[in-house]
Amino acid sequence: MFALEITNVSGDITLASVDGEYLAIGDYELTADKKNAEFFFRLASQVPLEKKLEDASAADPQYGLTESSAEVLIIDQNQNPKCFEIGTPTPDGSGYYSCLYGDDTVYVLGSDFAECFLDDVTKFYDLSFYPELSGEVFKSLESVEIINDIRPSFHE
Repeated sequence: MFALEITNVSGDITLASVDGEYLAIGDYELTADKKNAEFFFRLASQVPLEKKLEDASAADPQYGLTESSAEVLIIDQNQNPKCFEIGTPTPDGSGYYSCLYGDDTVYVLGSDFAECFLDDVTKFYDLSFYPELSGEVFKSLESVEIINDIRPSFHE
């Protein structure tokens, strides 16, 4: 088993990989989006803390780690946990300040990598069975109700 837990402003989700199957546990009772989960597990297996900041402290609020933007817990296949926090972006926009949980050392985490953890956690759910609602016809649509998981009911 390989597990990944992400908590950010959009919510929290736990993804687990068990024997090639992906599970998503969070605010919604939906299955995991296999494509996004596979990509994310490959990404999470290599946390690239690019640069260590000398004489910096995670307790210093300027790095955004005292009230982090995201917390990520990775449990590898050997059940070893690794937890890190993501703070504010660096002034040049090339990365985000980060630290390992319980460690005062501040690192820079690459922007592309960090933003994956800051993104909306609902991207990990499989929403393929929901209809796409776009175009002029749906401008006055106020809600969609799924009745008996068979057929959507549209309300204007």
